[in-house]
Amino acid sequence: MRITCLALKLNTVDGGGSNFALNLQLNYLASRGHSVRLITVFPKQNKIAEPLSFALIEKYSTNGRFLHLQKFVTHILQAEESETDVYYLDGQALIWCGGEYRQTGGTKPVVAYINC
Repeated sequence: MRITCLALKLNTVDGGGSNFALNLQLNYLASRGHSVRLITVFPKQNKIAEPLSFALIEKYSTNGRFLHLQKFVTHILQAEESETDVYYLDGQALIWCGGEYRQTGGTKPVVAYINC
């Protein structure tokens, strides 16, 4: 299965527990034979300690304001649809994007994970 995950960032050096949980989840999915890609929208905050077993794609959001971020991520979901079987949105900041994507005609399933 082609899994595309979207997150704000990935910091396995000195980030909080949700960063390590995301890394573990994506590594597990990749180890099970899935094609896994992680798209981060604030890549300047990425800090990666070890080689990843999944693809990391950096998309730069120029504005961190809530509505701009939602539209930016929704556009990414629409643009990546042909490369994806299922979307995995990490964190409550991106949940709205999954609904907006589906509301505007998106056809791929969207799973959201709230680590709190």
